[in-house]
Amino acid sequence: MAIGMLLTGKGYPQSKINQIYQQLAAADELTVTDQDSAFNIACQKIGELKKNKSLPDTLLGYAYYIAGEAKRYGAGYEDAKLFHDSALRCYTKPMYPLGLGRVWHGKGNVYLLMGDLDSALFYYKKAIYVRTQANNLLDLSKSIVNAGIAFFKKSEYDSALFYYTESLRIRTQINDSVGIITSLTNIGNIYLYQNNYTDAEAYYSKAKSMIDTTSASRQLASILNNIGNIYFRQGRYPLALENFMQAIRWYDVFGDKASKARIYNNAALIHFETGNIGQAMEYHNRALELSLNINDRFGIADSYYYIGRIYHINNQFDEAKKNFAYSLNQKQALGDVSGSADVMQNLGVVYLDGYVFDSASYYFNKALTLYRDVENKFG
Repeated sequence: MAIGMLLTGKGYPQSKINQIYQQLAAADELTVTDQDSAFNIACQKIGELKKNKSLPDTLLGYAYYIAGEAKRYGAGYEDAKLFHDSALRCYTKPMYPLGLGRVWHGKGNVYLLMGDLDSALFYYKKAIYVRTQANNLLDLSKSIVNAGIAFFKKSEYDSALFYYTESLRIRTQINDSVGIITSLTNIGNIYLYQNNYTDAEAYYSKAKSMIDTTSASRQLASILNNIGNIYFRQGRYPLALENFMQAIRWYDVFGDKASKARIYNNAALIHFETGNIGQAMEYHNRALELSLNINDRFGIADSYYYIGRIYHINNQFDEAKKNFAYSLNQKQALGDVSGSADVMQNLGVVYLDGYVFDSASYYFNKALTLYRDVENKFG
C-alpha cells in the first residue's frame, strides 16, 4: 500500500504514520508463515489506532485486514469475515479503492476456502470492478484468476477458461513471470479435466520451462502434481507416482497442508489401482488428517469418499457406509452435485452387495436424479 494522501493524519507526525504503516506491512508479510504473530501485531495496532482519532482510517482498515488474513490462513474463517467487514467500514469512509479491492479479494478467498463458491464470486467480482477502476493490474489479475478458480470448482469450465485467459493476458502485459506460470498451469488444469491431455501437457510444460527446477517452488510442486495426473489418467503409474511424491516433498517445505493432502490422495489412488490397498489406506488417512487439521472441506469430503471405497472392497460394509455418509454430508454442504451423485452411487452398491435392496434402490435413484441435474446444467 503506497504511503500518500490517505495515510496523512490530522496534525499527526507523518514520520509516525509511516512507522505504523511499516510495522503493519511487516505483519502482513507474516500472515502466511506465522499467523499468531501477525494477528497479535494487528490486534495491538487496532487498539492503538482506535484510541487515536487523528490517525487515518486507512491504517485501522489495514490492521483489521491483516487480522482477517491471519485468521483466514489459520482456517478461522468466521473470525476472518468479521475482521474483513471491519476493514471495509474503515476503507469505505474515504472511499479508498486499494483497500476496498484488497478486502473484497480477501473475503472472496475466505468464501472460496469455505466452499461457498457463489459468495466467493460475488466478492471477487467486486474486487475486479474496483481494481479495474484503479488500473491496479497486478492485483486485478489475482482477483480475475481466483474468480476462474471458483468457476473451475463449480465445473463451469468455459467461464473458468475465460477468466484464466484474461489473467494470462494481463500478466503477460505487465511481465509478471510468476503470475504467467500460474495462469498457464490453471489453463492446463481445465484441459486436464476435459481429458485433453495433449493441450494440458503443453501448458504445463510451458509453465515448467519458466521455473528454476533446482529451487523450492510452490508452482513447480503444482506442475509436478498436474503432470502426475496426466500420467495417472494414461495408466503410466510409476511416472505418475514419481511426480506426486516429488510434489509432496516441495509442498512440505512450505507447510502447505491442503496441497499435500490433495496429492497424498492422488498417490493413494495409484496404489489402489495397482492393488496395494494397505498403502492406499495409509495415504488417504494422511490426507484426511491434514484436511481435518485445516478444516479443508473439499479435502475432507474427498478423503472420506476414498476411504469408504477401500472399506467397501474389503467387505467392511458398515465402515464403508459411515465414511461415504461423512463424505456425502460435506459434498452436499459444498453444493457439489456431481460429487454427491458419485457418493450416492457408491452407497447404492454397498447396500446392493449387502442385499439391502430397498436402500440400494433408494441411493441409485437419488444418484440418477443428481446425474441428470448435472447433465442438464452442463450439457
